[in-house]
Amino acid sequence: MQVHCFKNVRFCPPFLHKLEFIKIVYIMEGTAVFYLSDKRYDMSEGNFCIVAPGVEQALFTADSNGIAVNILMRASTFTRTFSTLLYEQGILGDFFWKMAYTNYCNRVLFFSATPDDRMKQTVLRLYEQAQLETKKSNLVQESYVCILLGEGIRRHSQNMKILEGFDGSVWQIPEILQDMKQHLQDITLKELASRWNRREDTLRHELKMETGYSFSQLLGDIRLQTAADLLCRTNKSVEEIMEEVGCGDSAAFYRNFKRRYGVTPQTYRIQRG
Repeated sequence: MQVHCFKNVRFCPPFLHKLEFIKIVYIMEGTAVFYLSDKRYDMSEGNFCIVAPGVEQALFTADSNGIAVNILMRASTFTRTFSTLLYEQGILGDFFWKMAYTNYCNRVLFFSATPDDRMKQTVLRLYEQAQLETKKSNLVQESYVCILLGEGIRRHSQNMKILEGFDGSVWQIPEILQDMKQHLQDITLKELASRWNRREDTLRHELKMETGYSFSQLLGDIRLQTAADLLCRTNKSVEEIMEEVGCGDSAAFYRNFKRRYGVTPQTYRIQRG
């Protein structure tokens, strides 16, 4: 399964641990305590947070009436499902860029949201779907997660904060990736390095060390994600989108798109439309 949803066990002693998954914590009722390394954060009904993979964390529910729900999702599934979040501005976009493309994962996006019946009902439906012994659907569960985060971000972004800051050098990576996205048609490593006052070999090394990807791999991935976004948001033809994102080889584009998303661009547009 790509999505797991379960209640946090009440009164279970918390122990700090790391996960390979993206974790969403939602407080349905009562209170809970979220531990991030050596720090403690009190959570109440309506609060939720998004935890990147590799973060040392724990959740403790000591309230006898408290109900906290954990939602786990593979990072690859999350990035595929919520690729449009990469193009948000400010804290939100930076957080998801970092989570998708860097090896520095010690961060949590925390929402001090008020009780929200619409979000609560979505979590409840997701939980009910997860408890099914048969006919459990990944697509349905992913859809509920999409609705949950969409509503949460739309209705509570003013109460959003990052619990752990970033160091200055790593902070620039999302901005550099955004710069690449703005110049997909003709960007080169040489031009990018010049704009960011770096030597080519220095930038090449920084990108590889901080994201695990080479410049060409990042560029190809951003082109595909941008193309997928344009297929959903516009009526442009596939050929127009290919030109806009800088893909001149149609055979390679179709092959890489199907390898990434499992379907052709036309089918992807129909499914997401």
